[in-house]
Amino acid sequence: MAEEQDIDLKIAPPADPGLPPGFKCLGVLGEGTFGVVYKVLLQHLQQVVAVKVFRSISNEDKVAQRMTREAKAISKLDHKNIVKLLQVGYTTGGAPFLVYEYLDGVTLLNALNSRKLSLLEIDQILKQVLSGLSYIHSAGFIHRDIKPGNIMIIREGLTGSHKVAKILDFGIARQMEELEQGSSNRASTNASSSTGPTTSTSLMHGSPNYMSAEQCQGKVL
Repeated sequence: MAEEQDIDLKIAPPADPGLPPGFKCLGVLGEGTFGVVYKVLLQHLQQVVAVKVFRSISNEDKVAQRMTREAKAISKLDHKNIVKLLQVGYTTGGAPFLVYEYLDGVTLLNALNSRKLSLLEIDQILKQVLSGLSYIHSAGFIHRDIKPGNIMIIREGLTGSHKVAKILDFGIARQMEELEQGSSNRASTNASSSTGPTTSTSLMHGSPNYMSAEQCQGKVL
């Protein structure tokens, strides 16, 4: 599977995330091109959470401000099939990070790699993912990186027989209004310059194997 790609962000050093006081790092949950996800104990609440740390390659202030603005809006989303974003912050080195609820489960990618899912399981998982996406879209957002690795399967109920799908990782999610406005601005700029590009690749984010044609071309989604 092709790796995630992003022009603005790169992996933060996993050895020392530089989280603020009160954040006790318990280990690394996973790494990707956008950042590193840590298992962290919020000591003042005695609550285990997942913290995703980013690092900007360029235009750090712009990237951080954009991420903070988007995250504050996304934190208001509340749906049983969406991981809950709890807060936003910055490391001691100035890198932005997102704090999510901690989910004890397995990603759909790992589930698919370990065994063949039944048609009933596939039906249940897809319905839940679509329910979460429908809610996200109705709230005015586009996730932009839906793939098996960003879907967590957890078990609920006394026997743990009930499987719940949770959509993860809103690191590159955007508001539809912002995407549309950005597309209009680029179109205006291109129209005024005969030598300018017809599309912008500066906003092209996502995982190539799971990107739509317009996403690959940097067009409005």
